Formats: sequence, structure tokens, C-alpha cells
Amino acid sequence: AIYPLSSMAYYFRAKCKFKQLNYQGAVEDFGFSLKNASENEADIYLSRGTCFLETGETEKALADFERGLRYD
Repeated sequence: AIYPLSSMAYYFRAKCKFKQLNYQGAVEDFGFSLKNASENEADIYLSRGTCFLETGETEKALADFERGLRYD
């Protein structure tokens, strides 16, 4: 099991799920990672936005892309 508050562990697990085309699982892990993130917020939002785009959730994707751009 992943340490419950490890933002980076969930971030990297989300990246793995993304590579496996498990977009819903990746969205869940990116979301948890964001709740506890102290860094990489831009990348997390952009990655989650890409998952939303892949699943046809364009409104959510655009919202995450806009949030991600605020951090860069």
C-alpha cells in the first residue's frame, strides 16, 4: 500500500496508470496527489487534464489546463 499522505507516490502511480491507458485510475491518483501537493502542481494539473481529454471530458480538461498554466 502507498503511504496515505505521500503526494509524490500517488503522482508516480498516476503516471504509471496513464501509461497503461487507465485514465480513470490516473485521474483519481492525480486528484489525491493534488490534495497533498507542495510541488509539481502545474505538472499534476496538466497531466490530469490530458487524462480528461483522453476520456472526452473536455470541460474538465480545459479547467485543469488553465489551473496548470497558473503555476508556470
